[in-house]
Amino acid sequence: MKTDNVQIIVCVETNTKAQTDRYYIRKIFDKYLQIGNHKLSFVYMEGKHQYVHPSIKKKITQLMKEFSLTSTGKNYVIMCFDKDKNMLVSQDSNFVDEVTKYCEDNGYLLAWFVSNIEDVMWGKVVSSKDKVKMAEKFITTSRIDDVPRSNLSARQNVNARHKSNILTELRTIPEILKPKTE
Repeated sequence: MKTDNVQIIVCVETNTKAQTDRYYIRKIFDKYLQIGNHKLSFVYMEGKHQYVHPSIKKKITQLMKEFSLTSTGKNYVIMCFDKDKNMLVSQDSNFVDEVTKYCEDNGYLLAWFVSNIEDVMWGKVVSSKDKVKMAEKFITTSRIDDVPRSNLSARQNVNARHKSNILTELRTIPEILKPKTE
């Protein structure tokens, strides 16, 4: 029997081995949304510029097809990116414009982390060699409780350090994903 749940497909920059972005984003969902029987799926893009690679679109399509076998609910795709230097480097600024257009053209939600996900979640830059260790520590120490909700609820075109618009984007999903009461 098919259910009427929704699936949220979260596309992240990290790779399948590290899964660091997944740890952080999963904690955001756990704290601020009631997932219940809805499905949360992750696509690992293996780098920020891979979002246009045919394999990413194929993974998204495959997840949607699999979900349709057990549910009559809707699929939502949210692409998550670090904004890096953005306005300071023209290449990053062009990337922001390209990703924004791509998400608009495909009906995807778009979440930015400034300057990157670790900067938002820890309030500081984390070295590349420490990213996996810090993501694991984030989970085991319940660090999500120390991240101000306002840091995750910035406007869509967020540019301020330590900020993300992920909760702003997730609020556009119908009430079936109701915010938790705190």
